[in-house]
Amino acid sequence: MSDHTEFTPGPWHVVGRVNVQSGPIGFLAYVSTAGARGRTIEEAEANARLIAAAPELLEALQALLHFTEELCEEIRVSKHYPSCEQARTVIKQALGKEQHDDVAS
Repeated sequence: MSDHTEFTPGPWHVVGRVNVQSGPIGFLAYVSTAGARGRTIEEAEANARLIAAAPELLEALQALLHFTEELCEEIRVSKHYPSCEQARTVIKQALGKEQHDDVAS
């Protein structure tokens, strides 16, 4: 990643069905189904896969935004499309550069 981050660098992997880890012994998260609004094991597994993909998703979004901004500059159009603004906001949130009171919504 281009920016220094405080989170554990990827890649992250799902181990077992709902454990997320970095490297052979780097436990990061357990996605629980117990007492969670009737969540199924399939939903927990899907959540674990999404969590495990987070570092690569962030890196891909950063690269895509950079490419889009360069293209917009080259063809002389605004870089302020709603999807680009949304990407900037999410990247800042992931990197801890912007506080959100409504994260739990």
